[in-house]
Amino acid sequence: MDTSSIITGTTLNRYQLDIPSCTASLDVEEFSGAEKLSELYYYTITFTSA
Repeated sequence: MDTSSIITGTTLNRYQLDIPSCTASLDVEEFSGAEKLSELYYYTITFTSA
């Protein structure tokens, strides 16, 4: 997590997506997931980039 955006106040979002190979700031707009017996779990993440 990039703490500089929290310190400088460049985002109001509580969640941030960190991808090591991406230099852009990514804010999570929405996320959801599902978990069931004998099935794979998954997450769906919608994010924005500056």
